[in-house]
Amino acid sequence: WLIATDQPIQALEHPRFKEMVDVASCTTQGIKIPGQKATQAEIMRMFKNHLTRLKKKLNVSTILDAI
Repeated sequence: WLIATDQPIQALEHPRFKEMVDVASCTTQGIKIPGQKATQAEIMRMFKNHLTRLKKKLNVSTILDAI
């Protein structure tokens, strides 16, 4: 949803977004949505993992060395 609708990462912390997710999940206790920093860290982790796999697939060392 975040990427598909071109939303900023801060949208995950907006009270109305959290309310929407709570209603959609039909829970009375709500859910914990990761904040901006946690989301950013996960995106970076996934990106680095992707680069590592790509490096292995292409058998090169310059991709990660530049980052």
